[in-house]
Amino acid sequence: MPDLNDFKDKKGRFVKGNPGGPGSTFNQRQLAYRELFQKVITEPKFKKLLKVVYGKAMKGDMVACKLLFERMLGKIPEGASISVQNGTDGNPIIQIKVDDGKQD
Repeated sequence: MPDLNDFKDKKGRFVKGNPGGPGSTFNQRQLAYRELFQKVITEPKFKKLLKVVYGKAMKGDMVACKLLFERMLGKIPEGASISVQNGTDGNPIIQIKVDDGKQD
């Protein structure tokens, strides 16, 4: 097995033509999964799934609410509370409260 120092310059950087390694197998698997997902879950199927999740969220399913919010707004902070109340027009009002640790 060749010494890796044979493939480095005086500053310790790898030179052109070094054998390198296999790369990140995790990233390669992740890419393969994404490609498979895109083949199986076509855009029309994805839209149907999104409508299902949205419908559940609108009925007060907190898991569906969290999933939608996190995908649209980013991760909800630890300790945040989500509440759903019925609005006067019949549509739910969804509130997210974040406890910042300060006491009044």
